[in-house]
Amino acid sequence: MSVAIVTGASRGLGQALAEGLAREGWSLVIDGRDPVALAAASDRLTPLLTAGNTARAVAGDVTDAAHRRDLVDAATALGGLDL
Repeated sequence: MSVAIVTGASRGLGQALAEGLAREGWSLVIDGRDPVALAAASDRLTPLLTAGNTARAVAGDVTDAAHRRDLVDAATALGGLDL
C-alpha cells in the first residue's frame, strides 16, 4: 500500500490531488488549516478509497514544525511515507 501526505487537501488543487490519489489506491494523510473544511474533505474521500486504504485528516499549519511531525507520524502509522 502506498501512502501520501497531501497538504491543502480541503480545497482546490490539494483536494483534487487527494481525490486522484484515492482513486488510484493510495492511503492518504490529508492536511488543512480549517478543521471543519478538512473533515468535510475527508468525508468526500471515503467513497473514493479502494479496499484496505484509508485517509487520515490532521488539521494544522505546515509552517509549524510540530504539525509537520504529526503528519509524518500519521503516515508512518499507515505503513510509511511514499509521497
